[in-house]
Amino acid sequence: MAEEEEDSPEEPEGPKGAWLKQFVILAVLVLAGQSIVAYFLVTEQIVPGYFGQDDGSEEAIEAKAMKREAVVVEAPILYSVDEMIVNPQDYHILRYLNVKMTLELDAQETLDLVKSDPVIPAKLLEVIRMTMNMTSFFEMDEARERGPLRQKVVSELNASGLLNDGSVDQVYFERFVAQ
Repeated sequence: MAEEEEDSPEEPEGPKGAWLKQFVILAVLVLAGQSIVAYFLVTEQIVPGYFGQDDGSEEAIEAKAMKREAVVVEAPILYSVDEMIVNPQDYHILRYLNVKMTLELDAQETLDLVKSDPVIPAKLLEVIRMTMNMTSFFEMDEARERGPLRQKVVSELNASGLLNDGSVDQVYFERFVAQ
C-alpha cells in the first residue's frame, strides 16, 4: 500500500501541456493569417489609391470625371474705416449709433490713393458721418434695413468724387450698435 500511495500523487502533465502548446500554435497561425490579409489589402487597395495609381476600374474612371478645376478667387481690396459714434435722426429721443465699417474698393490704385493722402480718409469719414446722421433711426434699427443703408453709403461715397476714377464696391459693417 505504501507503494500505491507514492505512485498516485504523481500525475502526468501531458494533457495540460499539450493543450497550452495547441493554443499557442493556433494563435500564431491566426496572427500570421491576419498579417497576410492586411498586407494584401494595403498593397492592392490602399496604396494604389493613395498615390493615384488607378487600375482602370469604373470607380477610378468615374472619380477622375468628378474632379473639377480649381476656381481662382481674387482677394478683395479692403480699407478699414475708423470706429465712429453718430447721432441718427430721431425726433423723440436722442439716439446713438456706434459703427465700424470696411470699404471694398474697386482697384489697388484707389487704395493707394486713399492711403497716400491724409485728407482723403478724413473726408471719406465725414461723408459717412453725414450720411449716417441724415438717415432716420427707424431706417437702420433692424437687420433687414442695413442692406439699403449700405447701398446709400456706397452711392454717397461714389458721388462725392473723392476717389477720382475709383469707386467703392461694397460696405461691410464690422460693428453696428444702435441705441
